[in-house]
Amino acid sequence: MRVLLIGNYPHDAQESMQRFAAMMLSGLEAAGITAELIVPTPCFGRFKRSGTGLGKWLGYIDKFLLFPILLRKKLSTLNFQLSPQHHGLLAEPRISTRLVVHICDHSNAFYTRYLQDVPHVVTCHDLLAVRSARGEVPENPTRWSGRQLQEMVAKGLARAQHVACDSEATQRDVHRLISLPKDRVSVISIGFNYPYSPMPEPEARSRIKSLSESATPTNNPASPRPGFILHVGGNQWYKNRLGVLRIYARAVATNPATPNLVMAGKPFTAEMESYIAAYHLLERVRSIEGCGNEDLRAIYSLADLLLFPSLAEGFGWPVIEAQACGCPVLCSSIEPFPEVTLGTACMHEPADEPGFAAELLRLLAQPDARRALTTQGLANARRFAPATMVANYVECYDQLTRHFTRRL
Repeated sequence: MRVLLIGNYPHDAQESMQRFAAMMLSGLEAAGITAELIVPTPCFGRFKRSGTGLGKWLGYIDKFLLFPILLRKKLSTLNFQLSPQHHGLLAEPRISTRLVVHICDHSNAFYTRYLQDVPHVVTCHDLLAVRSARGEVPENPTRWSGRQLQEMVAKGLARAQHVACDSEATQRDVHRLISLPKDRVSVISIGFNYPYSPMPEPEARSRIKSLSESATPTNNPASPRPGFILHVGGNQWYKNRLGVLRIYARAVATNPATPNLVMAGKPFTAEMESYIAAYHLLERVRSIEGCGNEDLRAIYSLADLLLFPSLAEGFGWPVIEAQACGCPVLCSSIEPFPEVTLGTACMHEPADEPGFAAELLRLLAQPDARRALTTQGLANARRFAPATMVANYVECYDQLTRHFTRRL
């Protein structure tokens, strides 16, 4: 068997999807499967690297017009190499059933139109963008071009031979929104994209110290107070970073001794900066940007807890990353967190910010409760070993090839 992975356009800067494709590639190779990753090459997009305006439309040329040509050539080459019979130069080779194509991100599902003659699977991480485009998520209005793009994604998913969802919550959305028989949709839980584990305290503190020197709380170089509350995520609407600040401000108003808040991910938005200034949090909130995996591992390992009140998620990597490092988790009660954590995290409805703040203060005041969550979380995180995920995908590939052989 040979697996051709299709990854994301580099200029779209979808870091989590790039990590998923990379870990599929390394995981398959470690399992003894020959695999290759191809992505749309920035050609026109190199003239203006941007996800908006002219740069976005130039990127569309690379993704929608140029990459299909590359994909067809790659399939033809692989088919010729894998075909058990010799083909003349003018012969039209038949796609070998030993080749499987895996689209690693559902946002590229429109490429399934070029894969009808080859076994293929699409990983669906979530349908938040499709739901937004169809008006189901008023917090995230979608422009006309975005609505057209998401309909292309939905039609691509409907053409897929198989769709593997990160969670049961995403699987339910696929059944509800996409016209696919139930036997063509399954759940394959995502694995860690890095071997997160508790970091020894001296090493973690050394890393934290170097990060503190370059962090921007407020441009205050002072070290944080003992212990800290952590949030990890970007500025997408569903990450609810402003909600994190509101919950933290409530906690500080109730107990001024509340530890500092560290927000690892993207730079603060103007709205977040205004809120921090208005609520006198300048010396309490620290932003750390561009963390490497070992830096994140150190932060998770030393944090008092992870505060993660997301409004929506397809899976929520930071929750299991934190648990794998021994960090207790306080997160939203929305799906898929109940199925991801299996009762090993404290939860509240995203809108219940007073409840979040009260639970935050309770956990900070009860070390035994945090230690219990740490023990439970470490056990839960072991369910998400990358090798398990890869083995499940290999089984999916095998089933696809067997079904494809019967079709032929």
